[in-house]
Amino acid sequence: MRKTFLQEIRQRLEDELDQLVSKKSAQELRDADTDEIKKDPYACIPTTCNTDMNMALMERERKRIAEIGRALQKLDRGEFGACEECGERISPKRLEAILSALFCIGCQARLEKDAGRASALDEHVQIGE
Repeated sequence: MRKTFLQEIRQRLEDELDQLVSKKSAQELRDADTDEIKKDPYACIPTTCNTDMNMALMERERKRIAEIGRALQKLDRGEFGACEECGERISPKRLEAILSALFCIGCQARLEKDAGRASALDEHVQIGE
């Protein structure tokens, strides 16, 4: 891949990582502030209502930070852009759209299809119990 393309991808990944880390730090500060508010049982009602949603968002952001870290490591090792399933080159257009893509489009589609089958099988087994 072109060096300038890889530099652009690295910059975009680093920018996104910086944003996520700043957001995480801000959330930690807000959480510290809410600890003080929780001394008043009525003050924590809005916080309690949003806990599940906040936890889901934080988990998604944590996973995204890990994905970005993995992509940056692959850039450092010169392995960025290779499909982790088949080893073929991931198209530059796919990488531009999904900076931390691990699989080529063909392998990604197959993995998602297999995951859908596994999910359907799990539901079938649970219904049969």
